Amino acid sequence: YLPMLPPSKNRRSNIVDYMGVDIASSTYKILSKNSSSISVAIGAILESIYGDSDEDDEDSSDHDILDRMAPFVASLVMHAFHRIEKEGKKALMADDGKKKKKVDEKFKADRDVIMLLRLIKEPFLARLWNFNQSSLIAAVSVHLVKSFNDLHQGLSEKSSSAVLTERYKSILKALSEVNSSVRDQGVAYTINTIPEGRRQESRLALLLERDAASLQVSKSSSKKDGRVEEADYAVSSLLPLRVALEHGDSKIRLDAVVRLNEQIYNESSDGSVDIDAEMGQALLRRLCTEDDPEVAVVAGEILLSQLRVLKGNENGMDLDEPPLLLASLLDDLESLAKKALSALLHWTFIGTDATWSPLSSLEAFKQGGKSEQNSIVLESPLTSCIGICGVVAKLIGDEINVESGMDAEDGDLDQLTQLYCKLFLAVGAHINGMTATDNDDSDLTTKVAEVASEELLSFAKDGSVSTSVEEFIT
Repeated sequence: YLPMLPPSKNRRSNIVDYMGVDIASSTYKILSKNSSSISVAIGAILESIYGDSDEDDEDSSDHDILDRMAPFVASLVMHAFHRIEKEGKKALMADDGKKKKKVDEKFKADRDVIMLLRLIKEPFLARLWNFNQSSLIAAVSVHLVKSFNDLHQGLSEKSSSAVLTERYKSILKALSEVNSSVRDQGVAYTINTIPEGRRQESRLALLLERDAASLQVSKSSSKKDGRVEEADYAVSSLLPLRVALEHGDSKIRLDAVVRLNEQIYNESSDGSVDIDAEMGQALLRRLCTEDDPEVAVVAGEILLSQLRVLKGNENGMDLDEPPLLLASLLDDLESLAKKALSALLHWTFIGTDATWSPLSSLEAFKQGGKSEQNSIVLESPLTSCIGICGVVAKLIGDEINVESGMDAEDGDLDQLTQLYCKLFLAVGAHINGMTATDNDDSDLTTKVAEVASEELLSFAKDGSVSTSVEEFIT
């Protein structure tokens, strides 16, 4: 992305490669008083050109319009931030007594905040915000986080403004509603590039709705097993879930899946969550590639519980709409089935020489003096993978007629039916498939066999009229 061009008063002399145009402060002042008209007018221009066409249908001439419009919008954004930062600094400096209370009652740059929100939320401007060559969402996300961090430089912990924080959070949330993936990339980039001496972790935790107390605890902990420094862990804990789930350190990934689980089941949440339709793909990717069983345990349990909610297998629930976490997974049942099988094979045949393999993980925990964590190992990741395969098979069973393929050869079966058979056999293979005479993990093998047996029998107990287990095996 290109940084956005600041107003002339805030501009360095050596400006190079910035996105923006020169707008006089007096001109911006007039425009900001009519922010609703400005956003609607820009949207109307794009609507008249594009109509209801998809972004994939654009040609190079369409890009010319967006190329010309993006710098103008970027300059409006930067003028708005200039005002927000100016008034925000005043609010932060007024940190005592009645003066602070008076400032917090009303934020003088609210008109500029409204200007930003209207530009971001205007439906016909979504194409502009998602235009890759301008990367406006990334540019605004980066500037917003950096601006909030810089405003708190040199101030005491007592110097804070709830109203300022709420205004910044509202803008960040609006960006997420347009494209959460790009917003997360911008936030992560800024957190990772702010110099350590200038990074305000506790302030950023407020902005990003993280637990500031946990950041302070992690910073005082010691380094272990060659993992990242704890100061870096505190910073990584500020990363958006989507980014943290792919982090190179397993401790960060574990923190991310635990945070995700808390957000899903936190009934007191105010709706400010980090979850979207693509998060299910990220969790399934963790199961397929993860090398830390503890991370895979939580990821697997989240996916399995959400799939069971979808199938109405928990608490008698029967939902017409799938949980948001699963939206992208359910778009392609074939892909979901293949990934479920891949995750199962990853944790079944990952290699007995690895300390975290299914067959040796329990013994490794015992040798390490961590017997209190045995329950975690026994619950998954393998048991969750078996459960996921079972639920996915049932989802496919709702889409196919198993009986029609009873007499067909394997090569004559359609792809979904073949995957149904593979899932069925993969689950069934684990009833006795995990026994090993030279291994002491009898508790683990028993648990796996029980889970596989229950899942296999449930094929015939889902209330459908499909073939029974006995008939299918025959």
